[in-house]
Amino acid sequence: MISKRKRNTILVYCMASVVMLCALVSNVSKVTTNMRTNNKKVVADNHSVDTTELTYGLLALEASSALEENKDAQNVTEKKEEKKELSDNKTDDKGTVGTPKKAKSETTTKTTTTKKTTTKKTTTKTSSNKTTASNTTSSTSNKTNSAKGVQIANYAKQFVGKPYRMGGQWNGEYPYTATDCSGFTQGVYRHFGYSIPRVARDQARIGKAVAWNDLQPGDLVFYSGNGGRSVTHVAMYIGNGKIVHAQTPSLGIGITTYKIMIRMTARRVI
Repeated sequence: MISKRKRNTILVYCMASVVMLCALVSNVSKVTTNMRTNNKKVVADNHSVDTTELTYGLLALEASSALEENKDAQNVTEKKEEKKELSDNKTDDKGTVGTPKKAKSETTTKTTTTKKTTTKKTTTKTSSNKTTASNTTSSTSNKTNSAKGVQIANYAKQFVGKPYRMGGQWNGEYPYTATDCSGFTQGVYRHFGYSIPRVARDQARIGKAVAWNDLQPGDLVFYSGNGGRSVTHVAMYIGNGKIVHAQTPSLGIGITTYKIMIRMTARRVI
């Protein structure tokens, strides 16, 4: 398919050719007329020249001039087309220039996404650090509580050999007075600023439950002396599978294995 621009160019060339041919025919007609009316010879430089030869020379010059004009018209037309093509190319270039802007926009979007991803990763790391710090704090707290439990257990052990008395109460301070099992544990904890109930079955409801394989010094261990129907005795765990407790009127306060009677539960107060 021929483009519209090329069609217009061809039409211009054709019209110019027709005009030139018309001019040429007109000139030939005039010269022929002159030749018929004037058959004289022209003398130049002492040489005689036939009018017919001169006429043909003039015709050749005019034809050459017409061809040069046609070439000039073609050059002008070609220059106009080149200018239009350059203009179109510039327009295309401007349209092409817009593409990098999109690329920049995409790059900006990618950069923003990367920043968001980085921010998310940083937040995750921060949360992880917080969790680690929380675990560290919890571990430190457990160590502190464990050390406190050891301190309480060591304080309780110094009363080994003291007498037992049913219903006896002790305020946890010297001078020591005879007491029963729950009065003994209550007095020891009161010495360290902890207020716990008076009787064993009520003490079995405080603090938090502890598994038998997770006992620590200072934990309270509860037993049943009526076949497991209810809590009737309490002792304090001191470590290595041992407890200190107010046993009976004949035995008083002593240290034994923690595997006595029926074990009901273990509680951690601190």
